[in-house]
Amino acid sequence: MEADGNSEEPSLLVLVLFKTDLGHPYKVPESSISIPASLTRFGLSTVVNNLITSVNPYWESEPFDFLIKNELVRMWLEKFLLAKNISAERILEIKYIRAVVPGDVSKK
Repeated sequence: MEADGNSEEPSLLVLVLFKTDLGHPYKVPESSISIPASLTRFGLSTVVNNLITSVNPYWESEPFDFLIKNELVRMWLEKFLLAKNISAERILEIKYIRAVVPGDVSKK
């Protein structure tokens, strides 16, 4: 991919299954979907928010963090998979959790 994000080649697609330990209304349908491997945390959050909206039209989007094999994903998905030597040839389970937003301190 070129530095400006334009490329003649299509982005690699990865088959993923999003999972969470969060209860309702955070659950998404339990079926695998194909997503571009070029997604970052923001893109993954967009996908999860869209999946939640598909079953709950009143959902208000929020940011999520993502874990693969108990490690936070902090780079492009494809770069993470390469760095951790994780195969993209099978269904990849991605766990999502509520993001910790800087400055978001609970009042006691």
